[in-house]
Amino acid sequence: MFPEQLFADHIELKLTQIHDVLEKHGKDAAIIPAGVPQPVYWDDNYYPFKANFHFSLFVPAGPLPNSYLIISKGEQPTLVYYQPADYWHVVPDDPDPAWAKHFAIHVVRTTDEWTNYVPNNSGTTVWLGEPEAEASDICGIENINPNAVVHELHYYRAVKTDYEIDRLAEANLWAAKGHIAAKEAFLAGGTELDIHVAYLKATRHTEAELPYGNIIALGPHSAVLHYTELEKTLPELNQRQSFLIDAGAKANHYCSDITRTWSTDDQFIEMISEFDLLQQDLIADIKPGMDYVELHKATHLRIAEYMVKHDILNVSAEEAVANNITATFYPHGLGHLLGLQVHDIGGHQQNIAGDTKAPPQEHPFLRLTRTLEAGFCITIEPGMYFIDLLLDKLRASEHAKAVNWNRVSELKHFGGIRIEDDVVVTEFGYQNLSRQAFQSVSDEQA
Repeated sequence: MFPEQLFADHIELKLTQIHDVLEKHGKDAAIIPAGVPQPVYWDDNYYPFKANFHFSLFVPAGPLPNSYLIISKGEQPTLVYYQPADYWHVVPDDPDPAWAKHFAIHVVRTTDEWTNYVPNNSGTTVWLGEPEAEASDICGIENINPNAVVHELHYYRAVKTDYEIDRLAEANLWAAKGHIAAKEAFLAGGTELDIHVAYLKATRHTEAELPYGNIIALGPHSAVLHYTELEKTLPELNQRQSFLIDAGAKANHYCSDITRTWSTDDQFIEMISEFDLLQQDLIADIKPGMDYVELHKATHLRIAEYMVKHDILNVSAEEAVANNITATFYPHGLGHLLGLQVHDIGGHQQNIAGDTKAPPQEHPFLRLTRTLEAGFCITIEPGMYFIDLLLDKLRASEHAKAVNWNRVSELKHFGGIRIEDDVVVTEFGYQNLSRQAFQSVSDEQA
């Protein structure tokens, strides 16, 4: 059910923020296009459409291509709602009163009618989104995605409203249903494609509706961090004793992003269980004011301790971290901001001016370097993998003796382990949306 009151509070706050930003920078209005579908090169088909997130922040329906949101000082926001007279395709439904009451809605049938609602003063109007050529050529707008305005809006996006957290929780609930169905398909002996189809069915999502391409990886494929190939046949038995799934869902444009690892091998099941506890211990430390970079660095030490315990390393955890050996087995960042985008924008941004803080040189792929604040939604996704490219590099280095290569060979066919949850930073700690969602689905099925 759509949370009407939460949305009312959300849009009131977001309108206040954008009005304040516009006034601060001497602007009177903003035009926010949902965007236009992009054709495949030399073809009459189109790529799947994804709306401009500045648009989706205000408009919960969609994706609504060729629609426009116009926000002007002292006026109710105008939504130019494109609903073409079309018998080739399904047209958008009429706007739902549950959210539509917050807009002055004008339904248009052609793609050029929206210009009738453009504010008169192009000099004090900003354009937020694409296509930029349309802004200048048709509307005469020169203030196209101005940095000063965009930086502030991106910075505010990190702190989620109660409505946004509610939608993120709903997206987690759908994803949890999919993950459980995927696990069952894996244990039943399904191929990667079989597992993927089971996930789509359980989440009631089409592929185009997913927040990102599902990672459905059997065995060694788990060591490919963004594996999306979906093999249609089963590999040899020892190549399918483990399964890593990284998959999410959406609710009113808000994304979930969850990873789980499963196995049919008793030894690896135990290793996964211990890694799951490691991940939950990291989450237990989350609170406002925490430096996310330091949490990422602490994760390397925890993973090093785990690897020493399981006889993968021949040196102390401290030495492994000091010599950056853990980066071979854990090459990505601990997580990122989550919201309308899977990797929500602004993870490196430190203030409304747009100044950024780069990740540490030894951890270049970390997507979040901000100090945590109440209202942030972040992912926590430690991992450990056996990646040939990185293992070969380490084996040829001065630190080769730090690794028990026989043990690596024993484990390599499992690919790796990753556990990921979506976590909201609260005033006094955290709320784990993913674990709550799995528990809700489990209770529902009991």
